Amino acid sequence: MGEHDGLLELAQEGKRAGAEGLFHAFATRLFTFAKHAVGDPQSASEITIEAFKGVFREIVTFTSASGVLVRLYALAFRE
Repeated sequence: MGEHDGLLELAQEGKRAGAEGLFHAFATRLFTFAKHAVGDPQSASEITIEAFKGVFREIVTFTSASGVLVRLYALAFRE
């Protein structure tokens, strides 16, 4: 079990603490990635939020928190 898999399980059960925990665990890394890609903090923030929205819509499909992170990067890259 990975470091953040417990948070994933909570999020999959619909518990806010799980979703918030995943956000806090991965948001800074994702924002940094997006900011490097687009060069604008405001756009990077929007990309980060949209990527998390996408992940949380499909949260039940993930088997590990590392899969969540990979999906976040993929969604951010598409933006």
